[in-house]
Amino acid sequence: QDLARLDMLGLAGFVLVGDVNLPRSAAASGLPSAQFGEPELTLRDSLTAHIDSFAAGQDLAAYLWDLGHRKMALIAPEGKPRATRHRYQGMLTALNERDAPPLSLIPSPYDAAEFAELPLNEQAQCVVAKLFDHGKVGADSPTAMVCFDESVATAVLLALHTAGLKVPGDVSIATFGDTPGGADSTWPPLTCISVPIHDIVTEIVDDLHKRI
Repeated sequence: QDLARLDMLGLAGFVLVGDVNLPRSAAASGLPSAQFGEPELTLRDSLTAHIDSFAAGQDLAAYLWDLGHRKMALIAPEGKPRATRHRYQGMLTALNERDAPPLSLIPSPYDAAEFAELPLNEQAQCVVAKLFDHGKVGADSPTAMVCFDESVATAVLLALHTAGLKVPGDVSIATFGDTPGGADSTWPPLTCISVPIHDIVTEIVDDLHKRI
């Protein structure tokens, strides 16, 4: 709503931070723009920059496999199908390259329809209850849980503790992000794919400057 006023003030362009789609009204304002995030839909000729979700999932699954994990769960939202799908495909590719047996990767959406309306902590409790038969480690339970981001990982960690499960004794947790005060502030600290924020921001600002 402020873009027209900002244009009058001489704004050269702007960077939208986050995964929310850029509104068409903003795109139509005539101001050059770029997005730091991975939206579900992008307008033609729009500038976006984000990590390679496929490669990130592939790297993390390979790392966990090398640690000895043979059953993993991906705790990711159905509401963000683009990034979730790419991370799942990357993990699946890494496992297939290692001749992993079927069902080595369990997709576990925390926002599935059956508990989509619950707060995140309660959603995490539901996911943990399904994967561990209400607190019991079984033959089909994952030994590693890969969470979509640090907020999800924190909720899953709390749910595991509440269920009486030990991290990393019963199950390990890994995630994406590595923001200050995120995965490094939990106990135990969590394995995390680090997002090269400085490199991504530098690239997108350079591209936006060229467009301006």
